[in-house]
Amino acid sequence: MDVYYYHPPTLVISKVARGLELDLADAARLVRAGEVDWSDVEATWQEIRASPTGWLRHDPDDVELRLAMLRERLSIPP
Repeated sequence: MDVYYYHPPTLVISKVARGLELDLADAARLVRAGEVDWSDVEATWQEIRASPTGWLRHDPDDVELRLAMLRERLSIPP
């Protein structure tokens, strides 16, 4: 049997980066259920954003806008 472990904050960021409503709803559910701590999402995003090769597929500014949308949806202050 193979078992794969996904880093939950990175999973939330990847869902947010895609920007589909279903993905945003999934990400919100993960945070609301306590499966992912929002501060870990923010810290992970800062690490990814600071890396010169950390985010090649999506525009980092677009990801930040979507993260802000999710933060607002979750009523988390900036």
